[in-house]
Amino acid sequence: MKPTPLYFAILSALSSSAFIPTAMAAETAKLEKITVEAQDDITPQSDTVSTESLLNTGNSETGAVLREINGVNASRKGGHGLDPQIRGQQYSQLNVLLDGAKIAGGCPNRMDPPSSYAEVSSYDEIEVIRGVKTVTQGAGGSGGTILFKRSKPQYDPNKLVSGEITVGKSNVMNYEADATVRAVGQEGYVVVQGSRKDANNYTDGNGDIVKSSYNTNQGHVDLGWTPNEHHHLKLSAEKSRTEDALYPGAAMDAPETEGTMLRLQYEGRQLSDAIADVDVDLYRSTVDHTMNNYDLRTPPSPMMLRETPTSTETNGAKIKLTSQVGNTQVDYGVQYESVNKDATLWNRYVDPNASLNYMWPDVTNTTKSVFAETNTEFTPSTNLIVGVRYDDVYAKADKTNDAPSGAPANVPSNVYNNTYSDYDGEDSASEGNFNGLIRLENRFGAGYNWYLGASRTMRTADATERFMSKAAGPSSWVGNPNIKPEEHNQIDLGVGQQTGTLQWNASVWYDRVNNYILRDLAANQQNNGVKTTNGEVYVNVDADLYGADLEADYAATNALTFGGQFSITQGRNTTDNRNIAMISAPTGQLRATYQPSNWHVGGRFNFALEQTEIDKDYTPTADYGNTPAWSTVDVFGGYQINRNWIVKAGVDNLFDQAYYDHLNYDITEGSSVYKYNEPGRNFWAKVTAKF
Repeated sequence: MKPTPLYFAILSALSSSAFIPTAMAAETAKLEKITVEAQDDITPQSDTVSTESLLNTGNSETGAVLREINGVNASRKGGHGLDPQIRGQQYSQLNVLLDGAKIAGGCPNRMDPPSSYAEVSSYDEIEVIRGVKTVTQGAGGSGGTILFKRSKPQYDPNKLVSGEITVGKSNVMNYEADATVRAVGQEGYVVVQGSRKDANNYTDGNGDIVKSSYNTNQGHVDLGWTPNEHHHLKLSAEKSRTEDALYPGAAMDAPETEGTMLRLQYEGRQLSDAIADVDVDLYRSTVDHTMNNYDLRTPPSPMMLRETPTSTETNGAKIKLTSQVGNTQVDYGVQYESVNKDATLWNRYVDPNASLNYMWPDVTNTTKSVFAETNTEFTPSTNLIVGVRYDDVYAKADKTNDAPSGAPANVPSNVYNNTYSDYDGEDSASEGNFNGLIRLENRFGAGYNWYLGASRTMRTADATERFMSKAAGPSSWVGNPNIKPEEHNQIDLGVGQQTGTLQWNASVWYDRVNNYILRDLAANQQNNGVKTTNGEVYVNVDADLYGADLEADYAATNALTFGGQFSITQGRNTTDNRNIAMISAPTGQLRATYQPSNWHVGGRFNFALEQTEIDKDYTPTADYGNTPAWSTVDVFGGYQINRNWIVKAGVDNLFDQAYYDHLNYDITEGSSVYKYNEPGRNFWAKVTAKF
């Protein structure tokens, strides 16, 4: 692989760190406690976690890191791009914002979910909202929202330049490096950050090698203008490139994937009596992704050389205004988002230019939205939030009547017509979706709080669910142009307490879904407008989703902290009287940290209960679909040597357990189909130099 400029920039930064003047060193500070941080608001429906606390692990892949947050799990196809799930929902049922911007993955089979373009070490904190807490973040998001956040650097006249460099190594990561430099003046700043990772094929608890290696380069530049405390303008450019990523849980690997993001953000604060705050977000992101079955693996046969180059482009704009009317804060605004996806499957054996299927036949989803949300303080301890949102959705596929050169019969419109009895030949769809939220929040007693919320969220079909066109007999995979949007009707109830030493919360929720978009075997849906018995299709059914989340942290002393969390989700397809497939098993964690001074030690006990609530009509065999319970132990520690140097080390999966998560995809080798295991014992160490 040819080294990139980012690679040389990081090496240069590392080599120069030894010559940083002592006068520029940071003041001595304690390492952060490894606990979930308290929310500024009063609702236990979301967690805001510092990325520093999440990176006490030897596997810093973003999806793997997100699994540490209560209520979040992630499906695994390989070592890179673990795909998040919240409340049994994933894909476009979640809103994922990277410093205010969205990026659409380039793989129809989800090798690169949006979170895979978020390098955790480049962000300051991650906020996870379970379910619907506001209508202002974006359309959909019925399962939840993940916000990757970067903070505005603070001006210090005694220290205009600062930064840090971290290098690490583990069994999973051959090496990883991250460097950030900040130059902050009174009226502006520049932040330059870059990272590089080289991941190994890992060894599971049985000593077997799992093909999961990849390498990534990522970097971003922020240019900020801060003329005074009322205005903040930021221009940001970011690029991420992943190469040679292996995916044993997919039919192909990904030789290269490249994502870019451009953002322009403005924050206005305390501007006038009429409009107190203004927030503007403009962004454009692109992804170019190539996957095939011959560069990084041996194809099934010489005649089966397959490749799918894809491209996506996302453009978005959002203007949110905030006004104060008496005791009511009003957030209102408009939002625009356009996502274009294009993917073609090629037969490289017959002819390098022989196309087989237009998997995404040049699909564009455009959403225009207006929203308003009020937060009224009835008493100093009681708030009522009411929100409404309208999304005007238009979806269009421009290649539905085009014939692939290598398979003229696979015209997408013919594929849809051969699959669905109600297909009317349309290559577009329009929707007008109303969304609403009402919730009551109350504080009482000695730090107690509770909330009760109800919401209606419409989630439109994505490009895959509506227009996927892969015709290949038993392995066909066909979107439904007439699919209806999901209507989620949710009720949330939560209670919690925060004192000087104790923080805990518990919540339960129920989601009645009309027109749930189900991916299913065509043979199971003969009574639901499906004409073929081959492959997989998308249909609307009714569904029930429900669950509970628990978490707590207790400071036994100033140095010793205990904590734990547990999350459970159940899902039922009530139309067909079946479970919904691929919903996380009940998962949890117990943790403890001891930090008496400039050093700390800690441990985590991670576990999942047995998952028997499976869809036996969708999973190949019933026994294979069940997932046994599992548990692992992680230990870690750190020592701050002086004002500049910090070392951390630990062992993940200390007892080298062999296990797989329920959301892991299967691997097929010959006539055998099985789940592949998570990483075994993983020793790791990291060194950070601050200046």
